[in-house]
Amino acid sequence: MLLKILVAYDDPGGGLAVSSVVRRIAETRDADLAVYSGKPSSKFLKDTGFNINELKSDLTFEEASVIIDREVPDILLTATGGGSAEQQLRNVTHKRNISSFVVLDFWKHYARRWMYADYDIAIMKDVVFVMDENAKIEMLSEGFPENQIVVTGHPYLEQLLSEDNYVANSRAGWNSYLFLSQPSDTIGLKDYKKHPVSDLIKELKKHSKSVRKELLLYVKLHPLETLSEELLKIVVDSDEIGVRVFLMGAEYHLNDLLKNCRTVIGYNSVALFEAASRGKRVFSLDIVPMNDSLKNAMTGAGIEIVRPRKIAERLADKKANRKSGYQGLYSGATENCINRMFSA
Repeated sequence: MLLKILVAYDDPGGGLAVSSVVRRIAETRDADLAVYSGKPSSKFLKDTGFNINELKSDLTFEEASVIIDREVPDILLTATGGGSAEQQLRNVTHKRNISSFVVLDFWKHYARRWMYADYDIAIMKDVVFVMDENAKIEMLSEGFPENQIVVTGHPYLEQLLSEDNYVANSRAGWNSYLFLSQPSDTIGLKDYKKHPVSDLIKELKKHSKSVRKELLLYVKLHPLETLSEELLKIVVDSDEIGVRVFLMGAEYHLNDLLKNCRTVIGYNSVALFEAASRGKRVFSLDIVPMNDSLKNAMTGAGIEIVRPRKIAERLADKKANRKSGYQGLYSGATENCINRMFSA
């Protein structure tokens, strides 16, 4: 009898990590997979032939119970999205003693990912797959039980940062810059006096004068982000002397934009790792406190952490743009997750 695995992910970051595991299971194991996805993440397994069921971000316990009753899973595999969807499914499996596995996809907000839990994290039954020992140590400091945390590596970053996937940077888009925007509440940016994009544009204008060339700045909105009046005003008010600014909506795919730029700037996100894997020079704006584990992970992947007002200075340092030797990080992560699941 095939192992029945119910898979659920909502947000893109978690969706990329979990879908990487699902693909490998489909390729290498005999299992009955039922996949539920939030709208922003529904594209990740479209080419697999799976029937992708829609997952509501505001799923209730009762609705989660209906899904569990319908699928009757042996195992629940989830991400940790910002809504209640995945957690409500975990609440049901906790109550019914169904095996639950969780793929952590980033180095921050650990306890907050269980904010909708009906159980205390100290007695949780979920087995959590984490990226590295640093993340595990930080989770233990937040009260997570050590016996429920398994260091596997990051399934999606294993794929991104592989030797085969690395793409050397070229001179294409030499004077083009891509800024990956995110909602301010997502990155924890509150009560700021000036939006970071304002400082970024000023810094690029400084660099434009230094290199005596016009620069292009493409501002890509996050899939979950709506264009704020503040951000629109910043772009509209830009006088475009030295820097021309373009707003790019959700219809523009990250991979397409990466082809036409040399440097990528953003906040701490998986997308920055993707840019690094494409051979781009990558800056993460240092505007909110970061865990040591996140700093180590980013610098290990060649991502430079910089204050917004230091961008021009760092751009002038051409020696900093070097392949960093990160290829092969997280090797074996996907199989580590699968082996643990199938040994339950």
